[in-house]
Amino acid sequence: MAIKYLDAKRIRGSSTAEKTPAYSTTFGATTGWRTNQTHVFIDTGNNMLEFELDDDSTDEYLNYDLGVGNVSNDSWILRYELVFSTLNLSSNDVNNALVVGIMDNATPSGLVSSGDAITYNTQVTDSAIGNVLSCVNGGSQSKADVNNDPFSSSTATGTTFYVEIKRVSATSTEQRVYSTSDYSTTQVGTTLSRSTSSVVTALRYLTIQVQNGAFGGNGYTGYIKALKFWNDQTTVVQDEKATLIASPTLLQENTIFEETDTYTSYFLQSGIWKDKEWSESARGLIAGGGGNNLHFGNQSLSLIDVIEYVDIATTANSTDFGNLTRGTDVMGGAASATRGIFAGGDADSNVIEYVTIATPGNGTDFGDLTVGREWIAGCSDRDSADNQATRAIWGGSQTGSQTNNNVIDYTTIATTGNATDFGDFNEERRRVGAAGNSTRAVFAGGQYHSDSSSSQTNIMDYITIATTGNASDFGNTDYKSYMAGCCNETRAVYFGGFRNNGGTLRMDYITMATTGDSTDFGDTASDQFAGAAFSHSTRGVFAGGHRDTGDNIEYVTIMTTGDATNFGDLAVTHNSCSGLAA
Repeated sequence: MAIKYLDAKRIRGSSTAEKTPAYSTTFGATTGWRTNQTHVFIDTGNNMLEFELDDDSTDEYLNYDLGVGNVSNDSWILRYELVFSTLNLSSNDVNNALVVGIMDNATPSGLVSSGDAITYNTQVTDSAIGNVLSCVNGGSQSKADVNNDPFSSSTATGTTFYVEIKRVSATSTEQRVYSTSDYSTTQVGTTLSRSTSSVVTALRYLTIQVQNGAFGGNGYTGYIKALKFWNDQTTVVQDEKATLIASPTLLQENTIFEETDTYTSYFLQSGIWKDKEWSESARGLIAGGGGNNLHFGNQSLSLIDVIEYVDIATTANSTDFGNLTRGTDVMGGAASATRGIFAGGDADSNVIEYVTIATPGNGTDFGDLTVGREWIAGCSDRDSADNQATRAIWGGSQTGSQTNNNVIDYTTIATTGNATDFGDFNEERRRVGAAGNSTRAVFAGGQYHSDSSSSQTNIMDYITIATTGNASDFGNTDYKSYMAGCCNETRAVYFGGFRNNGGTLRMDYITMATTGDSTDFGDTASDQFAGAAFSHSTRGVFAGGHRDTGDNIEYVTIMTTGDATNFGDLAVTHNSCSGLAA
């Protein structure tokens, strides 16, 4: 069925819909076809093309010009309905053939015409019906044929058969007959397959030809209806919701697709169709921090080991989860659907620890970073379609006395052990924002050297997570450091940041699949920076950080733009904290 728009956010369609043909006709008009002949002609009143093989020495054809370059040299499908009106055979019948297919010859003559062609021939000889898949290269025929299968002298007249000719590659062609119009479940007879010369090319003319040598009885007659041609295709079936997702920006978030063949409703969430409203675990964790004092400049520290969590799909205050293995701040966080990992931290820590996200509890040792460091950013290759992830990525950090580091590490989330070197940033910097989807990680902003107002950078780098290697330039963002990033499969949002000796309200976003500069998303409610960010497929959350009280939680809807909305409050203050979600 065709897609039906029921209202602005409700669509009805099928997962097994027929693709739109390049050409189709019901023979209700003769436009584009050769003028009717005596024994092959279009009957517009009855919506059919009729053929008559009941006269000696008949050689006639009708054809339709599909145009130069409109027939692929390696994949196309031709379908039509075939009915025999009369079928009177005799041992004296000689090469009485109905030829249907595509040729490069505009004026075919004879059973095997000159030029190139791919055709299916129903050919009567000596009271047997030969079913022939014919491939003609420069007038030379190769064929696959079988007698009386599926058509024979006992074939019922008036029965509709559904014929398919398919070029499946440059060197292979197939033909089938079915008894029902779905062209899939009720095949009649044998599949004919024939190797096709790859130089059978430049086909152009859709042709129906009748060719009679001699007949000894009354011959046979019939008609063709509902002819369709698909170019550059090996299947005519498509999932209509998948065609809609090719332009997801045209659809509103949470648009409903009612699938008529499966009786299933899908919801569009962040560019992905889901068969129910997304019920991912949706748990976000906030860990560590500087307590009630700032880890900023040379101020004193009051490090905490507290881990809290929120349910991303709701709005509420946080709940206690457990404790880290140590009191620390300025870590990186990354997660899969089941495991959350925190890495690095205060005093150039090389510690990596993990928690099981669904079960509140304390952190457990995972392994070590390749280099101990702080102000590290983390993300993973979590796919918002299935919430799975394989790798955690760590980058953008400092070691020693504010010495920047360009090292990028990775760990395999499901396996405990030490981190492995991934590659390097193009430029050493710390205090970056990181966001990753199933393909890419993008590191935004950061700080070059001292804490002066001129040290912020607008650089964005990206890596392909499944590989290893150095980062590549993505584009530019606003000049700021201490950002926190999160994303779904389509878009990343970077919250807050520090610029010109103060926090900034501005949030920025990028499209993960492309490269380019970031775009203003909206403002946070307070000028927090160095907080934690995490997300599920729909919502991004920003928690903690410096300025105000350090216990704010805010959220945005990732695929829209606008200002952040209050989510709730943290139980304790988390300055310079880390976040993750699954």
